[in-house]
Amino acid sequence: MKMEEFSLLINNNEIIIEVGKSLAKSINKNILGEKLLDNFEIKHPKFVRDASNLNNYTGNIISLIYIDNRALRLRGVINKINGGYYTFNGTLWASDTSVLNMLNLTLSDFSPLDPTPDYILLLDTKERAFSQSVDLTRNLQQLRDKLERSIRSRITELEVTNRALEKSKIASDNLARQ
Repeated sequence: MKMEEFSLLINNNEIIIEVGKSLAKSINKNILGEKLLDNFEIKHPKFVRDASNLNNYTGNIISLIYIDNRALRLRGVINKINGGYYTFNGTLWASDTSVLNMLNLTLSDFSPLDPTPDYILLLDTKERAFSQSVDLTRNLQQLRDKLERSIRSRITELEVTNRALEKSKIASDNLARQ
């Protein structure tokens, strides 16, 4: 059986017997032969009463959170297959490339059909664009404040000039009357 990048093969005793290549790389330790629930916490769906029985999770979208590194979050489906085995087929659940760095992963560790890298890059691009817009807004506000100070300074200069002109005109009128 070909394992997808972030998949697990689990036997009927809930022992992990095979791990996808990218998942193994991100875990960075051998978990083969260990119980699933000794390594991962299962989140979703909330209605499952017996979390120790994988049958209760089959067919539902779930999240697996790696206990030793909670940044490693997987989202996918557990399915029961022939012989009492279960597969977890999923992908990394991340929202930025910093998670990839923390897990020692690159975009090439994903299946070509997996939209997660596109999603991560889209969110990173959005975050950069937002950060740049915040910087541009701050710069624009500083320029606006500088312009307002300059205008107030010019108005003050004009008021001083107008008063001087008025005094000059009054003095000129007084001289003309004499």
